[in-house]
Amino acid sequence: MNKIKKVSELVGPSRRGSVGLILDIFFGAGIMVVAAAAYLIRKWRLLQLAITLPAFLTLLLLPVTPESPRWLYSSQRNKEAARIVQKIARFNRVKISDKFLEELTTNVDLQIEERNLSPMDLFRVPTMRYRSLCLLFIWFTVSLMYYGLILSTESLGVNIYLGMLISGAVDIFGFCSSIFLIEWFGRRLTESGLLAISALAGILIIVTPSGATRTVVGMIGKCSISAAFAVIVIYTAEMYPTLLRGMALGTCSLTSWVGGMLCPVIFILANTWAPLPLVLFAAASFLSSALTCLLPETKGISLPETIAEAEQLSRKRQRIPSTDKDDVI
Repeated sequence: MNKIKKVSELVGPSRRGSVGLILDIFFGAGIMVVAAAAYLIRKWRLLQLAITLPAFLTLLLLPVTPESPRWLYSSQRNKEAARIVQKIARFNRVKISDKFLEELTTNVDLQIEERNLSPMDLFRVPTMRYRSLCLLFIWFTVSLMYYGLILSTESLGVNIYLGMLISGAVDIFGFCSSIFLIEWFGRRLTESGLLAISALAGILIIVTPSGATRTVVGMIGKCSISAAFAVIVIYTAEMYPTLLRGMALGTCSLTSWVGGMLCPVIFILANTWAPLPLVLFAAASFLSSALTCLLPETKGISLPETIAEAEQLSRKRQRIPSTDKDDVI
């Protein structure tokens, strides 16, 4: 989640969504690598070492990874923020003036009052409350549907290794497709449509006989829900002010893990009626698709810096326009 938070705060509105989704492609690539490694390394301890040790290489990136200027400004660390903004501007070959840097601190005084925010502030204001509740359910559902389709892979007629390899490839295709979809249709319509498609695929899996057709339907559903997973993360980050953004992503991520944990439990209901788990997943996905329509569109707008600005996103005539400074940071 910190990855998306940083991307949303470091990249301008015109490329924010695309960059975030490009990074998700590596998630799908990782799944494919794990599938290949698991096929070649059958001892689980060696497999665990093989896929865990390379992660330590990411520590080498810490010295060259910049802190978010938005977060630094909101924390009143203005000099550090200014240095990073100047460094980014030099890299992008953009000239900035001292006056420009002063304008970046415009909202700092307002943010000082919000420095002691807690997760409860996600629900304190009516507008933020309904938005947060909608997002929590959507994250829960996306995770539920995502892992539900993964657990259904075996029933789609392929072995576990090939199924996981295909799953990773489908994820990559979904992420690549969503890069264009969010630019053409925006975040809200894209997310709603992807959830509806995954729900429809879940229903079609039930009524489709085992074989190639059922496998294709299952992969379409997996592709859609993978893309929905990537889009909802970016969409959520764009709806909250700087000091609440991390809390919102963390809280939503928690509910998504709850959905993932409940998924295998819900599959036990198949002992009562085989299609019941997928019916429940599809129903939740259809409901989430409808709830997404209640959320504001965030394509091409400046990230809100305060709760008041975040509330304005829901007012069509008072949306926060993007500015030149957003394209710099």
